[in-house]
Amino acid sequence: MLRLLSFTKSSPTDLLTSTLYNEETFYATFLKDLGRCQSEVILESPFVTNRRLKLLIPTLQKLKDRKVRIAINTRDPKTHDEGYLQDEAT
Repeated sequence: MLRLLSFTKSSPTDLLTSTLYNEETFYATFLKDLGRCQSEVILESPFVTNRRLKLLIPTLQKLKDRKVRIAINTRDPKTHDEGYLQDEAT
């Protein structure tokens, strides 16, 4: 384990701290993290709406231009519950 930590840029104390995010603070930080990806991105979420995907597309396009592999595992937005479908309209 310590050998693994020696290869990271973070200090061990950084790895022991965390930040809580909500629907208002998550995406700005998430987009920054995505922008730092170097080789591969795997997004796994059954709740990606079309509206959120439109928010992610510019960053994902930049990653694609840099030859970063991208995989998105989600479900068809048409199968979302009504609350998520209303999110689409806003």
